[in-house]
Formats: sequence, structure tokens, C-alpha cells
Amino acid sequence: MDNKPEEPGAVGFAGKGEAPEDTPAVPNEPKSGTGGKRGRKTAKSSTLDVKHGHAIIKAYPVTGGELFSLGALGFVASLLFSMGAGTIGFSFDIFKDLELTTGLDDVVRERWKSNEFYAFWIGIGFFFVGAVLVVISGVKIKQVLDRTTFPGEE
Repeated sequence: MDNKPEEPGAVGFAGKGEAPEDTPAVPNEPKSGTGGKRGRKTAKSSTLDVKHGHAIIKAYPVTGGELFSLGALGFVASLLFSMGAGTIGFSFDIFKDLELTTGLDDVVRERWKSNEFYAFWIGIGFFFVGAVLVVISGVKIKQVLDRTTFPGEE
């Protein structure tokens, strides 16, 4: 097979310039067995017109320490919410088990009722501290937003 272009000025061939309308498009992928990039022809393919958009965004200066503290606050808040859900779930399990268990000694039953009570309120405490950390994180973000100024905005 001849590896020379059919028309010297066609795009994708050895030359430069625009391909004539009746010339098929030539991709840059080698045909099997040719070993080179020149002189391959394929059928015309679809074209894609790209329209680039434009958006004005605001960039806020955040130090590495602020970024680390925001991430740490989010991590600890998530951990506390998980621990709160676990301990409240544990208290509900104790409640269910006490309701379904018969023939339990009164001392043991009261001990487990106190465990249920403490597990519930410790879980509520975990939720509360997690919510406080989320609020602190929001305050830190608000501080970054408030201290940043942009030209032309007052």
C-alpha cells in the first residue's frame, strides 16, 4: 500500500492546510501493519462543536491551619454523631431486652435500667457536642467570608 497522501494540502496527510470537501477525514491512529502515521484514510466521522462558557467565581483565602481545623472539626463532629447514635441504640436495646426478659432479679434489672438511662443521656451529650462543633465550623467559615473583600464590592 502506498503511504503517500492523495492531495498534498489535505489535513492529516503529509502536507498542511485544509482538506478538500471530497477528501475523507484522516485520524492520527495507525492502521494495523503500517507502523506509521502517514497516509491512512477512513470514512468521515461526526464533528463536535465546543462552546466554552464563562463564569466569575470568588476565591477565598484560607490558610493551611484554617483548612486543617475545618476538616478536623468536621471529622470529630461526624465521630461524635456516630458515637451518639451507637449509644442511644444501645440504650434502646437494653430497654427492649428488659421488657422482653422475665424472671430477672430486681437488683440486676435496676442495674441495667441505670445503664439504659446513662447510655441514652451520654448519646444525647455526644449529639450535643457534635452539633456545637458544627456551629463552630460554620462560625469559622463565616469569619473567612466576612474578612474577604473583593474589588468593586462594598
